[in-house]
Amino acid sequence: MLKKAIIIGLGVTLVGGVLLGTNAASYVRTTASVVKDEIQGQLPIEFEIKRAEKLIEEIVPEIQACKKVVAQEEVEVEYLQDEISNLGQSQSKSERKIMVQKVSLENQAAYYTFGGKRYSRVEVESDLERTFETFKNRESLVESKRRLLKARSDSLIAAKQKLESVRMEKAKMENMVQSLYANLRQLQAVENSGTRFELNDSNLTKAKEVLTHCKKRLDVLSKMIEGESTTVTGINVDAPPVRNVVQEVDRYFAGRTIAPEVDGADEIDLAVNR
Repeated sequence: MLKKAIIIGLGVTLVGGVLLGTNAASYVRTTASVVKDEIQGQLPIEFEIKRAEKLIEEIVPEIQACKKVVAQEEVEVEYLQDEISNLGQSQSKSERKIMVQKVSLENQAAYYTFGGKRYSRVEVESDLERTFETFKNRESLVESKRRLLKARSDSLIAAKQKLESVRMEKAKMENMVQSLYANLRQLQAVENSGTRFELNDSNLTKAKEVLTHCKKRLDVLSKMIEGESTTVTGINVDAPPVRNVVQEVDRYFAGRTIAPEVDGADEIDLAVNR
């Protein structure tokens, strides 16, 4: 029957090209569909089940690769959390230093003493200016890293959920394959006993559909757990000819109090020499 269908299909194709002209293409497509259905109908049901079983086995390496990517993303998230924590501690220390220097400069004096050392007003203003600019740049960097951490954390959660879903579907497919094998053996036993019947392969069709859906979801998973790191860089080359750093600090920290002293920070004396 299979050989007959193929021969008929080829014959129709050749004759159609001669007799039907431009309409031959539609006949060829129809013939190809008929031959395909005939071939699939002639394949043993056990062969189709084994094919489904093989597809399930091919999912395993993909799952392992996805698990590795998820683990790598977990490490990246942990490193980002540590970076943000360290930057936050550094910012707290810098904020306290800025506020102390700003309060000192509000007292019009020629010299100031910090940590047992004497500094001129120009030196304190210059140091405050550098510290203030660094603080603002780092604050922008911290905010950028927080946004990146949020994005990667959300992506990681979604990737884990997808991975778990794929593993559960794989287990279901494995159980379905075993069930199909059991049904096939039972039907073969009935057939061997001489009873005639028609084989219902609806479960096999469902297995094929689920396997196709499973592979598509794995492709989506591979794309979703890719992330890009963001680096904030920039150099301010235009400095104003004249600036009042004390006023800038007042505007920037309006309504804020001096940050609590960070453990281990250098003690700052507030002695002012007039």
